[in-house]
Amino acid sequence: MVFSTVQKLRILHKKRTMLEIFVLLALLKPIEALAKRKGLKPYKWRLTTVGAWFGSEFVIGLFTYLITNNVLISYGAAIAGAIGSYFYVKNKLNQMPDKEDDLLTTLGQEVQ
Repeated sequence: MVFSTVQKLRILHKKRTMLEIFVLLALLKPIEALAKRKGLKPYKWRLTTVGAWFGSEFVIGLFTYLITNNVLISYGAAIAGAIGSYFYVKNKLNQMPDKEDDLLTTLGQEVQ
């Protein structure tokens, strides 16, 4: 069976989308564990990660396509931006204090 270029791109897009969703779901587990360790609501940080992922992917993909008019370059830039947004959210979460790092707990440990 001979596929046209458009049909090949549609097949590739479906496979890429599924792979991207699996990667994102795998990346949400460390975010959830980190949020629990920090004493924060995990669902908030999961939603923040998903929003940052797809938001940055859309904006970066759109702008690079408008500038370069090349689908492959804009796709690569969009994925790089999405991965970068994941690390940005993870870094912001890492900067927050741990649940046990409140003043009374640390003072009590120093006395003992």
